[in-house]
Amino acid sequence: MNRLDHYELPSEEMIPILRAMTPAKRLETAFYLARLARKMMLAQASAAHPEWTEQQAQQDVARRILRGAE
Repeated sequence: MNRLDHYELPSEEMIPILRAMTPAKRLETAFYLARLARKMMLAQASAAHPEWTEQQAQQDVARRILRGAE
């Protein structure tokens, strides 16, 4: 299976919005969304495993990002 099969394409409404952004703004938005996703994953890992330390939860998030959720 191709890894790109798991990604959604922008909706028709989003395409003109994204095209109107400067490259710098698109990059800033991408970094913001990546940080938000990591925070959400960390909150989920911590809630699912309250016995884990912060470091263990962060390691789980890093593993999931690097290898996929499996």
